[in-house]
Amino acid sequence: MYRLFKKILILSFLSFKIYADFSGNWSGKGNYFLKDKNGQCTNIELSFYQDGQNIIFRGGRYICDDIEAEYEYTILKNINGNLFFDGKNCGKISKDYLLLFDIESGYKLELKIIDKFMNFTETWTENNQLAFSIIGQLKKL
Repeated sequence: MYRLFKKILILSFLSFKIYADFSGNWSGKGNYFLKDKNGQCTNIELSFYQDGQNIIFRGGRYICDDIEAEYEYTILKNINGNLFFDGKNCGKISKDYLLLFDIESGYKLELKIIDKFMNFTETWTENNQLAFSIIGQLKKL
């Protein structure tokens, strides 16, 4: 019985550590791109917490000249690297990569951890054409 418990404990630890630790507060800067103008994003913030199978998106925001948006508190369920919100597949997570998407709205958020930084890319498409994008680099605080 002890061996079985030890084996389950080790497997649980290994399966959790397969994924990079997105937990924490991230902050940085970037650039935005629209059809008719480009500019700087002076503030991009994200906050995550990983709790077992849950990826808890505590929120965040970006400020890009006169364009501002906030991210809401969201709990995503991680099942074998696929992320679900309200039972609907909305993304993927791997060792150092997180992808969130909503096909209906044309939304996609890609996060890639490289060393101590997170590369951030958010895109919105309309009629299969890029309408808006933000590219930035964030650092864990």
